[in-house]
Amino acid sequence: MKRSKKLHRLGGAVVALALLAPVAGPAVAQSLGVPVGQPPASAILTIDQEALFASSLFGQRVQREAEEAARELSEENSVIQRALEAEELQLTRQRSQMDPEAFRALADAFDTKVQETRALQEQKSRDIARTVELERQQFLQRALPALSDIVRERNAVAILEIGSVFLSAESIDVTREAVARINADIGDGTVEPSENAAPVPRPVPGGEAAQESGGGSTDAQGQAPAPGQEGAQD
Repeated sequence: MKRSKKLHRLGGAVVALALLAPVAGPAVAQSLGVPVGQPPASAILTIDQEALFASSLFGQRVQREAEEAARELSEENSVIQRALEAEELQLTRQRSQMDPEAFRALADAFDTKVQETRALQEQKSRDIARTVELERQQFLQRALPALSDIVRERNAVAILEIGSVFLSAESIDVTREAVARINADIGDGTVEPSENAAPVPRPVPGGEAAQESGGGSTDAQGQAPAPGQEGAQD
């Protein structure tokens, strides 16, 4: 019984020491064999999907196009509204000179026109929002390779939406890194990748952009020397 209480107190002391222990700095990281400047390994990573889309070249293009479409629709609505107001005013002026039944028919037709026009313009507004949503879905699909690379390189098993996480360390947030990689991969999304296109250099943590290639050395101009010319250059 005494041994059990002693172990219990010892366990509490260990937990207290763990909570009070400072976070390992660069010197400790080196002693543990962790490269300085490299992100810490974590099985779980987090990402801010809103910031990922809004900060990317793809998302910024979509936002610009949506704002332009909304502006054009607003101008169109203003023109239509002025035209309907003028038509309504003209109908009101004719009322005293028209048979009540004839006026009622014109008024009903005008009301139907207004309702149909409003429905059409509201549908255009919904179409803009729908286009943005479809673009977001396409963005996430095209971003998957970059996100998969991050998971693999960090030996992680999952990326969670940061909004669904109660508490997390800032070091496991890969939003900025993902934005940089996605920008390098797909740009603003207006150009579809070609099967024969050269690999795009992408930023890597703690180093310069890495160029994936099929092998072979390159000269100062970035071109591989032709076979048989290596010795001739000496």
